[in-house]
Amino acid sequence: MQQVYIQGHGRKRRMWLAVAVAGVLALVQAPRALAQCCACLGCAAEGFCVDNVANPVACATLCTAAGCPGNLGYDGGGMCAGGCANQPDLPTATPTGTAAATVTNTATHTPTQTETPGVTHTPTETGAATATATHTHTLADTPTLTPTLPAGTATATVTSTPTSNPLATSTATPTLTPTEQSPNVVDVAVGTAVGQPGSVVGFGVTIAADRPVTTLQACLQYDAQTPINAKANNAPDCTAGDSVSATFTFQPGGCTPGTTCTGICADLSGAAVFPVSGTIFTCRVAIAANAAVGNYPLACTVDAHGTGPVTASCTDGEVIVQTNLPGDCNGDGIVSIDELIKGVNIALGNLPVTACPAFDTNHNGQVSIDELIAAVNVALTQ
Repeated sequence: MQQVYIQGHGRKRRMWLAVAVAGVLALVQAPRALAQCCACLGCAAEGFCVDNVANPVACATLCTAAGCPGNLGYDGGGMCAGGCANQPDLPTATPTGTAAATVTNTATHTPTQTETPGVTHTPTETGAATATATHTHTLADTPTLTPTLPAGTATATVTSTPTSNPLATSTATPTLTPTEQSPNVVDVAVGTAVGQPGSVVGFGVTIAADRPVTTLQACLQYDAQTPINAKANNAPDCTAGDSVSATFTFQPGGCTPGTTCTGICADLSGAAVFPVSGTIFTCRVAIAANAAVGNYPLACTVDAHGTGPVTASCTDGEVIVQTNLPGDCNGDGIVSIDELIKGVNIALGNLPVTACPAFDTNHNGQVSIDELIAAVNVALTQ
């Protein structure tokens, strides 16, 4: 289930929506303890699950950061242990540990002496020491001196002494060569906007990076039937996320919004520290009144810079145009609190599916928790 990130149109509406959503999930999940769980799928062999996730948007942000955007299930009234969002029991996310390895090398020192007649030698001995390399030392004898003496004088014998102690322990200090800093991998992903012809809907753009960047430019190309909405001052209807400052411009330069413009560019920098995950900006799309039902691309490119090498990529988004939004009983393009309550009553069996077929998106004659959540997500984007 694809999550959509977008600012609302007022605190009062959000407050009532929050109350309605809580009621929806509490009623439908009455047999289970009240909780919120998020199942992230596709980022591991089985995926994983996290309890106590505040809302579907937080779940989408969490799964996006884990590398599985768009492959998730949010169950506002369930827990991981009970099979979150109709998924089989999944492992709970657990941080991985760090392994440590010990390497020991042995160096052997073997002194070598040269035999010289008339010279007494100290026996050869071998010492063992721990070091990073093998060292072999050759000991040189002090040469035998035979002075010329007057007749009748005895010849003296000189005993050589090694110039180094063959039993001494040698400890070598390893030389460390600094490794080059690995590239900062930055992934930007454009979300999905869903709406009917003539409506204004939103989507979010998220980031997942190894380290913070200093600046980032993301440019989006859109279809003429699903352009980025323009504000009263003809600026793109986009908003920067937390800890981000941004400048938004229509492209190409000097174009007229709604007629000759074909895209936007967002130039972003960190107001404090640039986030390494989460939503960096949101935009709203004005779907043309005569737009045909279908999927319209939001193609993106990205350029990022930081204190070291940066490798940046961008995943395209899309605008889905449909005439029957999940939970939109009267077809006005808005999912109201009353419509959400009607969907809950259908799910509980208090009303027939014919009371609002818009909730039954898979046309199986029933309204599931996932279908209720889909309608809630539509309500949160308005």
